[in-house]
Amino acid sequence: MCQLGRNDFASTGVAQGQYGALVAFPAANKLNLCEFSPIDFQPELKTERLWYVSMGSAQPIVDPFLGLMRKVFWTDGQPNYQEGIFAVTWAIQHAIELNPGGVNGPLQVAILTRQKDAYQARLLEDTELAEHKNNVDEAIEHLRTYRELLSGKLNQNISDIPKP
Repeated sequence: MCQLGRNDFASTGVAQGQYGALVAFPAANKLNLCEFSPIDFQPELKTERLWYVSMGSAQPIVDPFLGLMRKVFWTDGQPNYQEGIFAVTWAIQHAIELNPGGVNGPLQVAILTRQKDAYQARLLEDTELAEHKNNVDEAIEHLRTYRELLSGKLNQNISDIPKP
């Protein structure tokens, strides 16, 4: 499959190292993700241990961000469906804001879902995406509130905050 892909790209004049791919697919009753790296176009299946990947011009921005998201939200496993969309929405929004020359809006998120006995890929509708953008805005506001707590602007001590 990799050789066929490389041959196809070469026939159009694209040199190796200028293309990569992410492929989501169903197998063994679960969804899987395979990365074809721009470096060598060799397949790497994502696992429960390393289940996320970014690619393209924003990768240097998005990878550390996804690492932070994993450390904060998912230390014990993968996100659920809604949490995954939240993380992707925030990561892409982050890339658009920090790398406007390389990543432009509008933000789009595609999902792969099971519909009865088949899987279907689709883009999120604007109303669905708006809900996740709102969740991102609320998370950012929550972090701002924490900053005010650290600076003493709120009448509460950090030690008073309940720990999980």
